Amino acid sequence: MLWILQKNLFNEKRYITLVETLERMNIPRLLVKPLPFTSRLIPDDWDLTLQTPLEDIPEPLVPEGPKWVMGTYTLARIAQERGWWPGSFLENLNYLDWQWSDNYLLNPNAYVTTPKKAQLPEGDFFCRPLADSKVFSGGIFNRAGFIEWRDSLPVDGEACPSTQILIAPVKEIYTETRFWIVNGRIVTGSEYKRGGYTYYTSSVDPGAYNFTEQAIYQWTPNQAFVIDIAYTSEGYKIIEVNNMNSAGLYEANVGKLIEAIEGLV
Repeated sequence: MLWILQKNLFNEKRYITLVETLERMNIPRLLVKPLPFTSRLIPDDWDLTLQTPLEDIPEPLVPEGPKWVMGTYTLARIAQERGWWPGSFLENLNYLDWQWSDNYLLNPNAYVTTPKKAQLPEGDFFCRPLADSKVFSGGIFNRAGFIEWRDSLPVDGEACPSTQILIAPVKEIYTETRFWIVNGRIVTGSEYKRGGYTYYTSSVDPGAYNFTEQAIYQWTPNQAFVIDIAYTSEGYKIIEVNNMNSAGLYEANVGKLIEAIEGLV
């Protein structure tokens, strides 16, 4: 299967590991640049500082056959628009689409609204985009900070006053762990935060692993996705699910992940 990669995706050293592992496994790859806010791909080595008219920039030649993409959400969206298989999986990642019972969720009573219509709670609260597209970075806000951010938004666009957002109470989280799921099976995992600080390790708490197995037995959004798990005073909870195509690799076992994705076809 052809792997279509956005060069320096995720801006992390694991990109190098991914490329080297694909080379070692003799899996073909193609490096591209997706143009933000468009459905165009351009060659990875094209110099955008030349200010060449968009219509004069050639698209890279993408051969027929199975393809998998790794890069930004823009690249994942382009793969879906072009019908590449397996391409990317973007279905059912919206919080409103989840079918887990409330006891699995970190924020079972989250409030879905828009920046324009939000009724803000007193004190600090958590806010993130409802969709998986990462149009802005989720985080903890207070009323004044949220209003300042809201008033700075453009009238329209991916992040604007009418963008759907999720608001929830602030929860104390001890650890955060990501699992990569393919065909209903945990392929690999990585802890990425401990006590609010970045902490990458491939050593995963067995409790987080067992909780995730139970969760994906109850429901999965699609064939390939990542799921982030929090350990809290109430036990393990699901923070969010994201598309695998543009998720950070952290300390995942890249070889196992490639094998699982290859197994889709």
